[in-house]
Amino acid sequence: MRLCLACHETRLAVLFDNASALHIYEVEGEVLSPAGHLALPGGDIATKVASLAANRVHVLLCGGISGCTLRMITSAGVEVFPWICGEIDTVLTAWQQQTLQEITMPGCKGQCRRQGCGKGPGRLGHRPNQSRGNPFSNTLNQGSDHMKLAISSQGTTLDSMVDPRFGRAKGFIIYDLDTETVEYASNDQNLNIPQGAGIQTAQNVAATGATAVITGNVGPKAFAALKQGQITMYLFSNGTVAQAIEAYKKGELTPTADANKQGHW
Repeated sequence: MRLCLACHETRLAVLFDNASALHIYEVEGEVLSPAGHLALPGGDIATKVASLAANRVHVLLCGGISGCTLRMITSAGVEVFPWICGEIDTVLTAWQQQTLQEITMPGCKGQCRRQGCGKGPGRLGHRPNQSRGNPFSNTLNQGSDHMKLAISSQGTTLDSMVDPRFGRAKGFIIYDLDTETVEYASNDQNLNIPQGAGIQTAQNVAATGATAVITGNVGPKAFAALKQGQITMYLFSNGTVAQAIEAYKKGELTPTADANKQGHW
């Protein structure tokens, strides 16, 4: 059977929709043999899905993926293990050792599972049951019935000021609108990376199960990543996290249609 990794440079792409290359491997028992490296066009999801079928891919390992794209891929007879992150070699080792659940994105172990229609050659090959003991839900951001907000924050409480940055925000308050519970997700790992902070932060936000983000400013790459992940963006500044949540509840915030900053946000 054929295994495919949706990659960007040396890692799995944060989002399948943003993958720049497919790395394809022939799988025979526990042996993986490289079978091709295909560059992908940007922004054309249909072409990327068609490339999977054209290269006879049976199983796809990828990062975040929208529900629409997931349905397109599984309809083509490809099984999908989404919400995985890591360097290519790390992912391949996890596949061989049946430990993909250990490299799923933080907070996503209950939000995704192996997806596929179960038709095609992949069912006949030696494929580990990576989802055993790890029941995942069907689509993006459906690990919970609750609506969650992610608010960029300079501190860890509702009284903290909203961080004007997105990609380099100190952290995020995750607020469940149904239960009114509050969690804090640190973003320290992305504060000082030279590039890609916006996309990496979008990955972390998506991993929390948030369906909407409130922040002061957002750059184009982060905005595109959130949009592909079906996460709505709202802009709010000069106030506390609690004030931002209250403004959202009152309908005072309007979804932003585009990025409002260029890079390093």
